[in-house]
Amino acid sequence: MSYAAYKMMHWPTGIECCASGFVTHCRADFTPQIPLNQTEDLESEWPARRGIGPVPNLIVTAANLLEIYVVRVQEEGSREARNSTEAKRGGVMDGVSGVSLELVCSYRLHGNVESMAVLSVGGGDGSRRRDSIILALQDAKISVLEFDDSIHGLRTASMHCFEGPEWLHLKRGRESFARGPWVKVDPQGRCGGVLLYDLQMIILKAAQAGSGFVGEDDAFGSGGAVSARIESSYIINLRDLDMKHIKDFIFVHGYIEPVMVILHERELTWAGRVAWKHHTCMISALSISTTLKQHPLIWSAVNLPHDAYKLLAVPSPIGGVLVISANTIHYHSQSASCALALNGYAVSADNSPDLPRSSFSVELDAANATWLLNDVALLSTKTGELLLLTLVYDGRVVQRLDLSKSKASVLTSDITTIGNSLFFLGSRLGDSLLVQYSSGSGASALQSGLKEEVGDIEGDVPLAKRMRRSSSDALHDMVGGEELSLYGSAPNNTESAQSPSRDECSLVINFFNPLMLHGSSVMVIGFQSCQATNIDPVPFVQKTFLFAVRDSLTNVGPLKDFAYGLRINADANATGIAKQSNYELVCCSGHGKNGALCVLRQSIRPEMITEVELSGCKGIWTVYHKSTRSHSADLSKMADDDDEYHAYLIISLEARTMVLETADLLTEVTESVDYYVQGKTIAAGNLFGRRRVIQVYERGARILDGSFMTQELSIPSPNSETGSGSESSTVMSVSIADPYVLLRMTDGSILLLVGDPASCTVSINTPNAFEGSKKLVSASTLYHDRGPEPWLRKASTDAWLSTGIGESIDGADGGPHDQGDIYCVICYESGALEIFDVPNFNCVFSVENFSSGRTHLVDAYSLESSEDSEKVINKSSEGQGRKESVQNLKVVELAMQRWSGNHSRPFLFGILTDGTILCYHAYLFEGSESASKVEDSVTVENSASGTASSSSTGCSEDLPNAIYIKLRQLLASTKSDP
Repeated sequence: MSYAAYKMMHWPTGIECCASGFVTHCRADFTPQIPLNQTEDLESEWPARRGIGPVPNLIVTAANLLEIYVVRVQEEGSREARNSTEAKRGGVMDGVSGVSLELVCSYRLHGNVESMAVLSVGGGDGSRRRDSIILALQDAKISVLEFDDSIHGLRTASMHCFEGPEWLHLKRGRESFARGPWVKVDPQGRCGGVLLYDLQMIILKAAQAGSGFVGEDDAFGSGGAVSARIESSYIINLRDLDMKHIKDFIFVHGYIEPVMVILHERELTWAGRVAWKHHTCMISALSISTTLKQHPLIWSAVNLPHDAYKLLAVPSPIGGVLVISANTIHYHSQSASCALALNGYAVSADNSPDLPRSSFSVELDAANATWLLNDVALLSTKTGELLLLTLVYDGRVVQRLDLSKSKASVLTSDITTIGNSLFFLGSRLGDSLLVQYSSGSGASALQSGLKEEVGDIEGDVPLAKRMRRSSSDALHDMVGGEELSLYGSAPNNTESAQSPSRDECSLVINFFNPLMLHGSSVMVIGFQSCQATNIDPVPFVQKTFLFAVRDSLTNVGPLKDFAYGLRINADANATGIAKQSNYELVCCSGHGKNGALCVLRQSIRPEMITEVELSGCKGIWTVYHKSTRSHSADLSKMADDDDEYHAYLIISLEARTMVLETADLLTEVTESVDYYVQGKTIAAGNLFGRRRVIQVYERGARILDGSFMTQELSIPSPNSETGSGSESSTVMSVSIADPYVLLRMTDGSILLLVGDPASCTVSINTPNAFEGSKKLVSASTLYHDRGPEPWLRKASTDAWLSTGIGESIDGADGGPHDQGDIYCVICYESGALEIFDVPNFNCVFSVENFSSGRTHLVDAYSLESSEDSEKVINKSSEGQGRKESVQNLKVVELAMQRWSGNHSRPFLFGILTDGTILCYHAYLFEGSESASKVEDSVTVENSASGTASSSSTGCSEDLPNAIYIKLRQLLASTKSDP
């Protein structure tokens, strides 16, 4: 492939916008395992357990990159938490031991995203509808995206463009504007607003459920879920409303009709004329009637500071809006208002000294904000400091504002709350952070109850890694090998009677160290009120917060300088693409305290512990053996025993095999074991729950109990009439899935070794599906669908019940051998791929032209009944397959794996003769739509999603809900990188 100007080697990583919404799933899909806290006792000092409610998706944009993540919550005491050996970041909080981000889909758009919003469908936790994503791009392009289960990705629901000659009058003669389009949505999902060309407000009316445009029963090909959609749009010229300089706008909560509050400046001023002209901003609340297309003014507030720049809608039941400026924070609603001065530059509109002031000085220009509770907002300043703003209210009347310091964090570009216990700090200058928080009240949050829950959470993490994620100011707090960061405020005079002991007081004083909110730090935040001294305090319950960093997204920008050179242990003999991996790019990235030194490299490299010169090595395997293993033991439990160890290391050389025994040292035992050592080994592994070892060589196989051989097999050629070994056909590749061993011969045939767990012997079989077949196999593998919930069994419940192959078969030794969970994946030289169940070898999935690299794999059986669908598929194969000729391309290696975890699914890998790696993952789709309708949805997606194109999808009779979608297509060298 050629590139006319440049090739982008690394896509953007700096997060510009972030939002949360139920895009890939709905609220009703969430089944809480942790019971939510039902107490409404406001006097409770700390809830026993707050619980995790429905967790929405995280949507982020970085320049022209759009990514959607699902938030995986790992509960304390769950099977996944007990079996996990990986140290989780953040310890245990509210019954949650770990939270991680899992990428669902990623799209590279043709333009940079200027702003983003999530159109919510509203409703309670039982809502079956999903949210949609609204993207605004230069100059006046708007795209509404929804998630389609059939293609496991986004598709365009509608597009709105206000460019071109017919919309030229909207610019009013201007050709450039200081900022791009700005999109905001109504909290209840009734409409959205997009500010274009500084003065044109586009109102996007959302289609209501049950109307003629969208209904609850219409799945839009999405497999049973309805997403929010835009029904129509119209334009409001804000200049006609005497609004000339728009700074921000927002939709507020608590109104029957959507209410938009607009922050605008009546006449311009600047810092040099503040003495003569100040407080020039105002807010205006418009009631938006999308049916009548009317927008009357219902209330307004004037005399706001000239440097006011941001609006923040206050959640229900309080309602109203916060106006944030550099020196003050104002609260306004239809019935009440109050303000808080942040520093000495803040003045009131009438220059009176009665403006309440914060207890510390801070500037809030270029700040970002989100809500942790309905009365507590989290502010991130331009210096990376986190502040907590509390609204002290009585009923729905806000009486005053309290501001307190929290922690130092990354320099944020955006911030959003995810559910009721998480928030995300997006950054262009550092790593973006996913943080879990828990709230309580009273000083008892700092007592032993919480310390037992989050204590010593960093004991197993290397100190070097924690130092990498911490600021230099915090290094002295990590001398003890921990990064347990507590933060709070010293008690005031009124709390002296309840103050802790002397030692605990000294700990509270040390809380003011400027630690970073990085890595796996856990922070307890306590704050006191900061009202003016001349105002009578309003009694309120003091809130305390605890934070834990759960996950992060790495950012390698902005780059200020870089240099390249050879890496350590570079391969001097590398050629072609592999030679490029010898070089590394060292970059200076970030800004200020978020600065970092990044090393960029091609390919994945292991961390080398030791190195031994060994010429002519063709393969290496490790095998288990226990002489005391009980035949009647639970094999699944034995596999997880802590005392499991590898007994032998088998090394295949060009003309012989070397066997090493593992103990305190590696000892060569080649001459004293019954392994085949006169030639090279093709593969080795364990059978029968690690009670036996199988070694396969070119013309045979051996079964060994430790170092002693118990059975030897001579591998015949499947096409040989005599049944003896054939000189023209030998074993070429092997795949082992206990108790089966799949052999691919040099003549393109397949053999299956079937093990008997009772006698620990193996027999040779030729699968019926390949007897007399003239199709040559180019690659093959076995896949064992392990786990507490076999994924493919769950995807094909009806097929398993009808065929009976899903039943567990018990061996004579009492060990379960779930033969129905083993599959054979075959790829022919023609490029076709088939999946068979083992041992019956019934074809459950088939796809043509697998080597063409289509983005979706379609089961051919599901398309035979529809000629139109088949035509669409063939056309899609020509248009979206690999551009170059695929006649000489074959799949030379296959692998199918599933990683541990409750949310994991099978991944299918294929390597072509030119070094191309194809990677697919399976997903569930329980839709009744035909493949032709699915293909239509893909066509719509391709027209709007840029490079994120997709081919047709479908489902088979035997795996009706399993579909494979391609993740990436990578170019790799045929010469492996050492």
